[in-house]
Amino acid sequence: MADADQPREGFAGRWSRLKAEARAVASVPTPEPAAELVPAPIATDAPPSEKSEQSAENAAPPKTELPSLESLTKDSDFSLFMNNDVAEDTRKQALRKLWTMDPHFATIDISECHSIDFNAVPTFPDGLLNTIYRVGSGMVEAVEEIERKEAAEKAAAEKAAAEQAATARADSPAKANDEPA
Repeated sequence: MADADQPREGFAGRWSRLKAEARAVASVPTPEPAAELVPAPIATDAPPSEKSEQSAENAAPPKTELPSLESLTKDSDFSLFMNNDVAEDTRKQALRKLWTMDPHFATIDISECHSIDFNAVPTFPDGLLNTIYRVGSGMVEAVEEIERKEAAEKAAAEKAAAEQAATARADSPAKANDEPA
């Protein structure tokens, strides 16, 4: 019956209560863990400079002798150049040598879209510069060419008609003078 006397808690009220409880738990400081005990170094009879050299020799793996870059062939072992102790420049030069010598790496796959140099493609090839279509105007040059041809044909026809009329006029008075009246 104690639950019936208390008002029912809604979704927002429950969410708010849980967030407040989480904040209260997070604000309680946690004790710091005890520091781990580090074993003391073992004393040896060697001086400190010799100790560091001995530890460096024991810690570092022995370096392998790298072949010269000029002597590398397609079948050479390039994994030697991938070790961490190889200089970055030497590694890059060896990889460049591999990529240029092996045709599998040297040739660009035409079907790969990322291997195309899009800067080398001309924006307007020569054939497209002289197109007859203009945006917003349509086939401007074609229409202008047709109009020029029609005007030239009309001018030629008018000139031919004028010449025929001139020759006809020139012939008609002569015929009139030749005929007796």
